[in-house]
Amino acid sequence: MRKFILIIAMVAALIRLFNLTLPPLFFDESIHATILKSLFNGNYRYNPAYHGPLLYYLLYTPVQTLGESEFSLRILPALTGILVALTPLLYRRFIGSEAAIIAAVLVAISAIITNYSRFCREDIFQLLFTALFAYFIFRYLEKEKSLK
Repeated sequence: MRKFILIIAMVAALIRLFNLTLPPLFFDESIHATILKSLFNGNYRYNPAYHGPLLYYLLYTPVQTLGESEFSLRILPALTGILVALTPLLYRRFIGSEAAIIAAVLVAISAIITNYSRFCREDIFQLLFTALFAYFIFRYLEKEKSLK
């Protein structure tokens, strides 16, 4: 199983990290970069048109550490995308190891999920949190069932 986890993680990382700075920032990313800069300058104000501040607080450290660039804006979504590719493996107790590996491979190579992983937007974080939320609900229900 460890061999499969490593291979899936490597494939997901290669797909998500290769030429991460290409294409140049698109419109939404430039807005997020501008809002993040206001957080750095201490004059951030919440605007409901641009979601909540979680994205900006998550990106604060990589951008502060690596400097302002396409790479620093996109590295955390890319790393989160690698985690998303591995989340189906958590479900193996419910669906079996073979199905979990197949699901992880499909998520790792999914064009739409890869796209979400390569842009500075909140989508990939929401996907990770949703997948983890569902997993912990299943675990809770499993525990509740065993207590009865």
